[in-house]
Amino acid sequence: MLQPNETRELKCVLTDEEMKNYSMALARKQQDLAQAELEKKAAASYHKERMERLTSEINTVSRNVVNGYEFRQVECYWDYLWNDGVKRLYRTDTGEMVDSKPINEYERQQHLKLEEKEDGEEFEEAQQEEKTEQSASQEEQGQSEEQEGEPEEDPTMPEPTKQGRKRRSEARA
Repeated sequence: MLQPNETRELKCVLTDEEMKNYSMALARKQQDLAQAELEKKAAASYHKERMERLTSEINTVSRNVVNGYEFRQVECYWDYLWNDGVKRLYRTDTGEMVDSKPINEYERQQHLKLEEKEDGEEFEEAQQEEKTEQSASQEEQGQSEEQEGEPEEDPTMPEPTKQGRKRRSEARA
């Protein structure tokens, strides 16, 4: 039997419209490819950074386990031994001494200023206490005079003052 028709793939010259459509499709495909390459690079960069971070964390934890310790921020305090000219740093959590250094000149000056200030404050406090005691003593004397009644007349006291005292003692009564 004879075949009347057959379909084959043959060369066909493109029309202007087909050329335009293929050109637009080609441009879109190139942009899509460029975008996919950027996304691949971003994903690769993200995964690379993530893997590096995990590797670093694994190394740190592994080192801590092997060594049996790690370094942390620990609160400490300085103890100044002024007579020895040394200061020592102690951990607050264990009390262990972790450092010792000579006291520098600046620290010595600050210490002297503090001592002078403390001495001055102690002197002022003593003066204040003395004043307070004097005031209390004067108040006690004033109250005992009030309780005794009218004060004694002083012949040398001017007359208006004597009258003022009389009025005050009358007002109390």
